[in-house]
Parts: sequence; structure tokens; C-alpha cells
Amino acid sequence: MMINPAENELKKSSPKFWISSILIISFLVYTSGVYTSGTATSENNPILDAAAIEGKMLWQKHNCSSCHQLYGLGGFIGPDLTTTVSRKGDAYARAIILSGTKRMPHYGLTQQEAEAITKFLFYVDSTAIHYKR
Repeated sequence: MMINPAENELKKSSPKFWISSILIISFLVYTSGVYTSGTATSENNPILDAAAIEGKMLWQKHNCSSCHQLYGLGGFIGPDLTTTVSRKGDAYARAIILSGTKRMPHYGLTQQEAEAITKFLFYVDSTAIHYKR
């Protein structure tokens, strides 16, 4: 079956062809903008150091997210701890971690473990850009 060149030119000049082409190009441009915005990295991004990694492991080991939230995800018994360190200070966070409260059990953590969890909370706080607006 041979395609008639005149018929092919007629299809390219039809409104359906141009509308479809514009829609496809618009979709591709919009999609590339949506999925690439906010993905640029900066030299100022905080680094998760060894102490913060240990704190994250302790956070997971003691299942802190069953009561507390980070970035709005987690339990609802305790407060959201995403920005606690910048709002109340590291000494406050460390004291609560070490001694517990009426609602939070005392886990018997060492000073080093409490420091590690505090470092992890510092990291979380430093990455909580949208919470600080």
C-alpha cells in the first residue's frame, strides 16, 4: 500500500494534527517541569553523620514513630518532633529523651544514645524547610 504524498500533506495541515501535536508537546514540557523542580541539590544540604545515623537507628529500635511524628508522619500520642530542636533547643530534647515524661516512658538511654537521637533530630530539623516558612 502506497501513501499518497498529497494525502500525507493534507493530514499534516489538518487541525486535529496540530492540536494533538500541541497537546503532546505541552504535556511533555509540563511533565518535565513537575518532575524536575525541587530536585536540584545544593552544597548547603545537611549531611547525616555517624552520630545522626546511630540516632536514627535508636529511633527505629525504640519505635518512636509509633507515638511521635516526623514531617507529619507517625503517631499522634506525642508531639511532632520535626522542628523541636530549633523551637525548644537541644538541651530540652536531650532532657526529655533521658528522663521521659508522664506520657513518654523512660527508656534508660545513656547520655551517648540521647546525644545520638538529638543529632538525628538536628538533622531532621535542618531538612524541614517547609515547616519553617
